[in-house]
Order: sequence, then structure tokens, then C-alpha cells
Amino acid sequence: MLEENVVSGLQCAQPNADQCVIANKCSQYATCEDLCDIDGERNYACRCKPGYRGNGVNCEPQISEETCDSTMLSQMKTFLRPLPISDVFKPKLMTGHNSVIIELQTPMRKFLLGSKKYTGFIEFNRQTCGAKFIRGLTQGGVNVDIFDTYNKDLGMDRVYDVQGSKGVYFKKAYSESSMAVIQYTKKIASLKDYAIENGLNVDQNALEVGQVFKKGRYAPLRDILYVSISGDMVNDSPAGMADAFTECFNPNNIMLSLWNDRVDNGDDDKFNDDYNILSGDATKCYVMNKFSKIVSSGNLKCAEGDFTSVVAGEMSYCTMKTN
Repeated sequence: MLEENVVSGLQCAQPNADQCVIANKCSQYATCEDLCDIDGERNYACRCKPGYRGNGVNCEPQISEETCDSTMLSQMKTFLRPLPISDVFKPKLMTGHNSVIIELQTPMRKFLLGSKKYTGFIEFNRQTCGAKFIRGLTQGGVNVDIFDTYNKDLGMDRVYDVQGSKGVYFKKAYSESSMAVIQYTKKIASLKDYAIENGLNVDQNALEVGQVFKKGRYAPLRDILYVSISGDMVNDSPAGMADAFTECFNPNNIMLSLWNDRVDNGDDDKFNDDYNILSGDATKCYVMNKFSKIVSSGNLKCAEGDFTSVVAGEMSYCTMKTN
């Protein structure tokens, strides 16, 4: 028998308290949607209001989205370059309450990202991270940020912008292919270069985490960034990610890709070129590109609609059709 919540009007199988009229974690820039409580566990959804983006708990002004037309999807095939990160050096993994900070290191060879502006993509998949985490990213229940050195004299609040995230969660068949991706851009080549270009004081603090400047060059050549991930399920308890917690956030297991749209600087060393960066959120295009082959084969059919409209939706769920 359904229990009616007279406040929200929900029809729930168990007694339900409207979480939107009591204390909840939704941002002031988000709307709250009450959902049926399960076994006494609070259940509700926060969604950022139009003009804002985020997971509903943290909302910030919206970044424009890249249009996933044929030109952009062609560029995805051309410029998206997976980065091997097998040469990482003692990467750190730090944990807190329902949160982790991962030290990511880009490759040492061929991609000199320690002193470059660039756009990167971090991919997580269900096989490594489990269903709960991917579902949380898909629903907007996971918050992501990237940290580096703060220097108040430079007049900027952060080195990296997290531009967007997108996940697709498959139900029934193909469920192990569920995934989510985060897009970020390093906005400046380096703190030291930024200071010089803007006529600001340059001191020993104008360096990024783990970076030194000796004999006219930066070391290491790789970029080192600290990715913060938080959400109710981001822990190693049975109610959270359980054993998948360790595997998912092992820095050696992270799937990292570079927007490898190079700007020729005129010398013979192409690995010293600068990079064009993406100003808009291209995570939906990333997902479309990832599944383009199976979509074109006709083998990926969602009960919720065609795959393009599923990816374009706020929460992308695909219940695979069997025929």
C-alpha cells in the first residue's frame, strides 16, 4: 500500500518526510525535489537553477556548452589524445569524510604540460569505480574541483577551471560500459609566466605544487594537479563504493586524455608546441564520440529515446532495448 506524503504529494511505499522543507544540502542556486525515503534514509535531489551548473549542492554560473555537430565530433576524433600515465612518481591519494583528493601526474615525455595551457578530460568507468559512483556522477551527486597553489599577489583565485562533467548509465545490457567524464582547463601556462606577463612581482611562491624553476626552465616537465572528489557515496564502506573505492581512485588507474590541438611555434620540436584550449563544456561531445561506433552500428538503442537525446538530457540513463 502506498503512503501519501501530504506535503509533497508523493506516493511512496514507505513513510516519507519531505526533505525539501527541512534541512537539506541544496545550494541557494538550486531547486530541491523530494524523493521517496528508502528504509528511513533521506532521499531528495538538488538541481542547479537555469544559468548555473554543478551537482545541486554546489552551483556556479553556467559555462557555455560546445555544440556536438559533425564538425565538433570530427575534431573529437582528431584531437582527443589518451595520455599514458604509467610513469607516475609516488602519487598521493588523500581521503576525508566522503571525499578524496587524487594527485594526478601527466606524462613526462612528449607532452610538456607543466608549463602549458591545455584542456584535459578525466574518465571514470563502472568496471573500476562501481555502479554507485558512476550513477552519482550521472545524477549530479558528486562534486569535483581541482586545486593548486594560491598566490594572492597574482590576483587570480585558481589555476584550473572544471568546465563540466557528463555521465551515461546503462541499465540491463551493456551496463559495464557506464561511464562519466570530467573536463578541465589549465587557464595559465604557469604562475611565474602569468606574473611576468602581467607585470606582477615574481617570487619563490609563484610556482605550482611540486614545481621548481632552475636554469631558465621548469621542472618537472609534467603537470601535477590535485583533483578533489566528494559525494555521499565517496567512501569505502559497504554503503558507499566498498572495494571499488581503492581501485577507482588509484592514480595509476585514472584515464586521462588531452585536447591535442597544437599551435605550431615554428621550431622543429612539436612536443614544445602550445595548445588551443576549449572555452566551452565538451563533455557531451566526448560521450557521443566514445560510443559513436556502436551507435552507428545500430546496436545501441535506449528505451528512453535515441542516444543523442539521452546524452543531451540532464540525467542520462539508457535502458538497453533487446530488439
